[in-house]
Amino acid sequence: MLLRLFMLMLIGLMAAGCRQDAPATDNPNIQIELIVNSERIVVGETLLFVQVYDAEDNLIDGAKVNIRGDMSHAGMTPVIRDIETGRDGQYETSFEWTMAGDWFIDVTVTLPDGTQDKERFEYVVGVP
Repeated sequence: MLLRLFMLMLIGLMAAGCRQDAPATDNPNIQIELIVNSERIVVGETLLFVQVYDAEDNLIDGAKVNIRGDMSHAGMTPVIRDIETGRDGQYETSFEWTMAGDWFIDVTVTLPDGTQDKERFEYVVGVP
């Protein structure tokens, strides 16, 4: 009985350790839009476009953008891209979907004044 209880506790701790928390920030003065450059998202290389707007829907230049792609299950290496430059409020990078399945993309935007915001986007990636 004690062994069974111990095993249940161990499984619970392992599951909690694998969970990744959603982004915590929500800045109403920054709006983030993520665009995938393909009609159907499949394993392989694609382009991602991030558009950053202020509260009045004006595009924001000069931001630094970090993109982190993770699968919904543990054990996969994340795909991370940093974008240091953009034009007309649009930031672009290549991105590789390394495996089919459920993905989430966390986009962190840092404005020149240090203000930050994060947004999470979820995708299902298929096979080519």
